[in-house]
Amino acid sequence: MERKSLAHARGSASVPSRARKQATYCLLIFTIFTGTLHNRVLRGFETQAVADSLYKTGQFANPFRYQTGPTAHLAPVFPLLLTSQMMVWGDGPAYETAKEVLSAFAASLQYALLPVLAVALGWDAITGVLATALSIGMFLLLPTSVLPLETHGSWEHTYAALGIVALTILAANTIRQAKFSNQRAVAWGVGWGLYLLLIPSMALVYPVWLTNVVRRHMRFAALATLCLLLTLTPWTIRNLLVLGSPVWGRSNLGLELYVSNNDCAAAAFAEMSKSGCHARTHPNASPTEARRLKDAGEVRCNQQRMSDAFDWIGNHAGRFASLTVERIRLFWFPDFGLGRAAWPIWLITLLGFAGLARCAVSNKLAAVLLGGLLAVYPLAYYPVQHVPRYRYPILWVSSLLAAQLARKRSHAIKI
Repeated sequence: MERKSLAHARGSASVPSRARKQATYCLLIFTIFTGTLHNRVLRGFETQAVADSLYKTGQFANPFRYQTGPTAHLAPVFPLLLTSQMMVWGDGPAYETAKEVLSAFAASLQYALLPVLAVALGWDAITGVLATALSIGMFLLLPTSVLPLETHGSWEHTYAALGIVALTILAANTIRQAKFSNQRAVAWGVGWGLYLLLIPSMALVYPVWLTNVVRRHMRFAALATLCLLLTLTPWTIRNLLVLGSPVWGRSNLGLELYVSNNDCAAAAFAEMSKSGCHARTHPNASPTEARRLKDAGEVRCNQQRMSDAFDWIGNHAGRFASLTVERIRLFWFPDFGLGRAAWPIWLITLLGFAGLARCAVSNKLAAVLLGGLLAVYPLAYYPVQHVPRYRYPILWVSSLLAAQLARKRSHAIKI
């Protein structure tokens, strides 16, 4: 009895020690990344256009170079974030700098949380540190043209990565600790609701994760889902009143499918831009397409473009299959238009898949959460033109899985 009490006391005493160690890892990672990731780039298009409209007129409108009216082309959270920065810094160089530094801040915090996530998934904090080191090494070896991925500031991808890391920590802790309280259910629902208003393409991940909870606690799952729907409701009602349709996230799926699947389409945005196909089909570059969208209304125009895209796909099934296969390849194994210059991402990707295979046997929770992200999130991007930033929100998953594979391998060698 005395031995058990002594062991319990030692275990309790080690908890603050482990927490301090994790906090030290996180702080060091955050400090290093915040000091090194800044790299100036040019201003973005749609997100900045809506932020400009909000800042100058108070309207969530005009996402393109031409006046097209009220919009749900973008989800609301990120343009609102840009607008809040403009209200603080004005619309000038100070704002551009702040926007880029804040993006670097989000990327830094994402990596700083990987040790916490590793522990939440049942690994040690060193696995998270190693995942960060792999990410650092990967970005140092990539072409300099890729570095602005983390400091661009005009798109939401760094915030999307940070958000899904935080939600994965919440999910892992909730499931591993079996703490299915009402408070956590509300946190799940509201957190996911706000997150989907940042990046709606993550929507398919939520039910995949929730299936692992439903089997354990139906009331938790129901309350979380209710809170998620309530969080989406104000934006949905706004779109019903302003656009005439209850769009819960973004309205642009039909447009993106049409732009990406037509007679001049290519697999990647870079090719589309170079050939002039994007300029002929997208309202951000074509005044004709912008007028069409304005005259028909955004929702109706997207519905028509959805129909046009499906008609083309039905009549060109082979070409669509070829484009989709190439986009799948580019999503996981990009080339950045420079041949094999993206080999560091290729290596991390392969190691990550190997790590996921190991998790399927040794860590079912990690397999469900991380495997769900890898399997479901990309589905929204396979049918549309490839852009490198689409992978970024889940790039850390490959690094973390590769890191745990390396840790397991090192332990096996020691034994």
